[in-house]
Amino acid sequence: MRPSRGATPSWRNASPTGRRSPGTCETAMSARPLRVVDASRPLEVRDAIADALAGGAPVLPRSGAASAGGSRPAPAALSLGGEWPGDACLVIETSGSTATPKRVVLTATSLRASAAATAARLSGAPQAGDSGGDGARCFGHAQWMLCLPAEYVAGAQVLARSIMAETEPVVSTPGPFDALRFAADVDRMHEGLRRTSIVPAQLGRLLDAAEGVGVAGGAGGAGGDEAARVRAAVASLDAVLVGGQSTPLALRERAARLGWRLVTTYGASETSGGCVYDGVPLDGVEARVVDGEVQLSGEVLAAGYLGDPERTAQAFVCDGGRRWYRTGDGGTVEVRAKVACAEGERAEGERTDGAGAGDAGVGDVRAGPVRAGDGSGEQRISIAGRLDNVIISGGEKVSLDRVERLVREVAGYEESVVVGVPSAEWGEVPAVVLAGPAALTHPEAPSGRTGVCVDAPEALAADPGWKVVRAAAEAAGRAARPAHRIRLATMPRLVSGKPDRREVTDLARRALAEGA
Repeated sequence: MRPSRGATPSWRNASPTGRRSPGTCETAMSARPLRVVDASRPLEVRDAIADALAGGAPVLPRSGAASAGGSRPAPAALSLGGEWPGDACLVIETSGSTATPKRVVLTATSLRASAAATAARLSGAPQAGDSGGDGARCFGHAQWMLCLPAEYVAGAQVLARSIMAETEPVVSTPGPFDALRFAADVDRMHEGLRRTSIVPAQLGRLLDAAEGVGVAGGAGGAGGDEAARVRAAVASLDAVLVGGQSTPLALRERAARLGWRLVTTYGASETSGGCVYDGVPLDGVEARVVDGEVQLSGEVLAAGYLGDPERTAQAFVCDGGRRWYRTGDGGTVEVRAKVACAEGERAEGERTDGAGAGDAGVGDVRAGPVRAGDGSGEQRISIAGRLDNVIISGGEKVSLDRVERLVREVAGYEESVVVGVPSAEWGEVPAVVLAGPAALTHPEAPSGRTGVCVDAPEALAADPGWKVVRAAAEAAGRAARPAHRIRLATMPRLVSGKPDRREVTDLARRALAEGA
């Protein structure tokens, strides 16, 4: 039974194992105003989520939302009506890196399913429902460090997992992400299971510091002790979740050489955050490919979009008694089943394709989705990129996400962004955008314009590294070879840490039009 809505329990009193049937609605319930909480006060967000999990007001974390009291009522337009599930407890406003922002409604059921599946994957803890009376055990008694904004789904999940594991989260030191501050924050964690969640850009900063890049004195000088401290701090974590966008292979390989335990994640606010770890769906999550699009199903799915029933109906579909979330991503799903043979058991793969080796990432698929919901095999998912992040260049489809992944494997381009820009000859062409102080230290930087620069064609032709970039991108087809390189002093980013692709695209196009 849910506690009285009037009760305000402490975060430790939230019932981690309380469950409701997916989609359960209390239609007689009157509208419930959202409790808007200042995301810059993560522990207050934690307390509000705990209260919501116990049946209190649903929570909307938002930057700068709070008054001196820590939270304020939401406008009536941001209330949850009786059509929403009775356990709807958290609303996440999406970053809107490529589309109009949305308000995603998550339920206690979805958050608990996600937390339990995460604990099971990372440490083999039993699922919720198999806790044997120990409410926190099924969620793994791990301590988490919060390095991401609390209004971002990955940040909110760090707080939710902490609530359910009944551990105190460590909140990273305020200010821009810094590797040495990260190491100091790790020192504040207890000696048991220690985990965190970051984005690839933060991983890159940690790797640079751990390898002595940009550290005074270098790895072998005065900065050597600092580099060693960062290496040891990250190595002491039993899991570092990296998500929000694709993690370049080069970064993963560097981390592996240092013995860091990375877990790459894939998911969305609509799936309660990451629900595919290292290419394998979490327990209870199924995947399929329909018309080239990866779709996901399971208890982790959101209830829908607040105030947008049309978009909800488009993104969440029912098929065979299951709800599926249409990710908008192209990709493949392979089922690896155990097959008995004379030599013993072997793995045999079956794949449904959303992209071929040389196409734009939008391809035909074999009739019928492939999935392994009966436990007969393990699914492996490979994401090709956004189906709508495609340009037509010289009559050929080019997946900008696929080009970006290829370019990011080149040294020095790990954090680059690939966008489409106009071309009088080809219609549109890919352009690579780089950022950082080093991006402007070259003779072509114009003295009359600061912060943005377009490399001249002759400079690119003489740059061996650019030739490597174009050769790498050609794996996606000749039309995928980038035609321009634009350098920015700083990369525009969303609160989630992801590049603001709309702003980056606008800057690149304006720079080319103005001949920066």
